Amino acid sequence: MYTLIYLDHVDSTNRYAADYLQSHQPTNPCVIHANHQTEGKGQYGRAWISVENESLCFSLIIPSVNLPLTKLFLLHCITSLSIVKQLQLYFPELNFAIKWPNDIYCLEKKICGILIQNVIKHDIVQDTILGIGINVNNSHFSNLNQASSLYILCQRMVNLNSLMDAIVREVIDRFQFFCDNENWDHLLTTYNELLYCKNTEVEWMHNKHSFHARIIEVNSLGQIQLRTQNENIQWYSFGEIQYVRKV
Repeated sequence: MYTLIYLDHVDSTNRYAADYLQSHQPTNPCVIHANHQTEGKGQYGRAWISVENESLCFSLIIPSVNLPLTKLFLLHCITSLSIVKQLQLYFPELNFAIKWPNDIYCLEKKICGILIQNVIKHDIVQDTILGIGINVNNSHFSNLNQASSLYILCQRMVNLNSLMDAIVREVIDRFQFFCDNENWDHLLTTYNELLYCKNTEVEWMHNKHSFHARIIEVNSLGQIQLRTQNENIQWYSFGEIQYVRKV
């Protein structure tokens, strides 16, 4: 179903995946899985800290996506929903949510980060690389107040390879299903049902100024709809505003 490349150490699985995609031009999905990465990246170029034998770090290459650029956000939906589904199966005692656009949270703590990189030509996403980092068996964190791990939350360790395989298969199957059926509305509805802080007042940062607004929904372009304190409705694209805290 997919090719697996295992690396003991690497600077970044996404960087390795990008080089592999360019040099090998795979025709089937391919996973780059590292036991430890030293320069993992998250959104906004932030560092993603991984711990050897405790964190799950991998990148999934899906070639020949051929997805219109207008549907790019659906890759975020497919990836985050696939991860939530499998985490819910592994940890039924926990409840997971998706923080816009694609972080996975549980009990107010960040569990998983996703970094998606694409090869785009003529407004078509030709190939995509889904970089995924999950805090699985981590026992402690230093200076990361918003982060936690599945082990800390439920005191139970899981096999990293088994969890990764389940997530990869879920992503591939879900992507193929929605491409075949084009049932994008259902995908977006499910995403919004799991939206972190939905209908909750949140402090945001925009152009170095903070404001409070409630999260209403996210549309198919990945724009978030907010209701401000004076009842104005505003739409923002990812990168225009930053989440600060729940009020």
